[in-house]
Amino acid sequence: MERQSGDTFDLAVIGAGPCGLAVGIAAVRADLTAVLFERGCVVNALVGFPLGMTYFSTPENLELGDLPFVCRGDKPTRGEALKYYRRVAQHFRLNIHQYEKVLSLAGGQGEFILRTRQRHGSEHKYRARRVVVATGNFDTPNLLGVPGEDLAKVTHYYRE
Repeated sequence: MERQSGDTFDLAVIGAGPCGLAVGIAAVRADLTAVLFERGCVVNALVGFPLGMTYFSTPENLELGDLPFVCRGDKPTRGEALKYYRRVAQHFRLNIHQYEKVLSLAGGQGEFILRTRQRHGSEHKYRARRVVVATGNFDTPNLLGVPGEDLAKVTHYYRE
């Protein structure tokens, strides 16, 4: 089942991680209509980080939209980052379509068409004048090309 949006967005952002959120904030501040698509939850890559992870960066370097990132210690934890970025999305009232994967992108400058699928299977079509791809790279491990790295017991991510 496909739904076609009657409106054309000024901007579509593929990815709602920190970079995608920053683009969404810039769009809001520029008074543009914007929609963000995330195949998982907001800042989905952070969900896969180890539970007890502490960032090397300071909270000030991770801040978005001039909203203070307050944490208990000198360096923020994974949990604090998840909470902060979700609060940022709420504060700026970003139009985020969580669990809606972009299947294809067609068209060109000024007239893009995005086809998406929600997690329950319904497909949709959206139009946008501009598109930003902010998908990050966390889900793409650096494979070594050695025998056995494709076995089920092998993981390519650090797990707690």
